[in-house]
Amino acid sequence: MSNHSGSYMINELLHEINSTGLFSHLLDEARVKFIGKVIQIGRSYDCNLAEIIDEELACLLSVCRYCGKTKPEIGKGGYCVACRTEIGEEEEEG
Repeated sequence: MSNHSGSYMINELLHEINSTGLFSHLLDEARVKFIGKVIQIGRSYDCNLAEIIDEELACLLSVCRYCGKTKPEIGKGGYCVACRTEIGEEEEEG
């Protein structure tokens, strides 16, 4: 069973951190390390990655909300290209 409350709490915290502008001050390496640690903590408490990293955060942080990996090509739904293909999400045409 997923810890939905914990997932949503982490999501809200990440949005609050973003609203302070902190992410824009972090170097990419530090941001990736921080988000990786957040994902690791969430998983250790059986949180749901797609609830922790919503579509907005996925695009902002360049992290796929399905696989949790940092990818430059985050698109529709907050998923990387490989995961969009795997889960059957198609990129909308223009």
